[in-house]
Amino acid sequence: MAVEKTTELTGHSYESHRLWEWLVSDLTNHNLGKQAGSPQENEYFRNQTRLSLKKEYLKAIGYKPSDKPINDFQSLVDKIPNLTEEQRLNLKLANIRCIQDTLCKDNNFSTALNLMNQKSMNKLITYTVDLMTEYGIAFRKEIVDLFKQQDMKNYIYICLKYQKCCCCGAEGAEIHHVDHVTKIGGRKYDDGTKLRIMPLCRTCHTKAHSIGEKRFYIENEIEGILFSEEEIIKFMPHYKNQFKALRGK
Repeated sequence: MAVEKTTELTGHSYESHRLWEWLVSDLTNHNLGKQAGSPQENEYFRNQTRLSLKKEYLKAIGYKPSDKPINDFQSLVDKIPNLTEEQRLNLKLANIRCIQDTLCKDNNFSTALNLMNQKSMNKLITYTVDLMTEYGIAFRKEIVDLFKQQDMKNYIYICLKYQKCCCCGAEGAEIHHVDHVTKIGGRKYDDGTKLRIMPLCRTCHTKAHSIGEKRFYIENEIEGILFSEEEIIKFMPHYKNQFKALRGK
């Protein structure tokens, strides 16, 4: 079988789309051991069915998508005569946005290297780590190490938010000031925005002071981070004796 070439710009009909969704619904019901036509409360299972059907359909018709569709389009743009460099760039960026927006309408998106920039990927990773931490879902040490290496600030922020030691992962961590409060005249002047901080459990906190803080930071590949007032307000409730100047506002 082969995919027919598209010769029209119009989409499929509402009736066809409704028929497709009914098929998805009843196949989902079958997979869940329910009767055809039964209501479905969890959209997750329907999405799983959609993805499985699409995968099997593409396999059945032998469709082979381009390995590099973005590059193909960009090469085509480069061949269009009489365009300025700015116009070429705008066309290429519009194509990427169009693909992502189309996917996002179905609560989906691509994480392909040429479709998601680093800033967006950082946000997705931070969101996922935050979510898994909130629900106590374990992840391997390699993930922690790489996340810490690539985005130290958000790693420290999540540890602070959930009171986890940024070195060993123990619960109930407390604020450790990398820049001592004497630098600003004492704790009563600490609004959280002038001193680098990190969360440490009692064991790691004691070790940092016993072996020397600089050595401790190097051995654990950890850094203190400065946070904005807005960020501090989000995790401040967990640290009752900290940020006295901010509490006084």
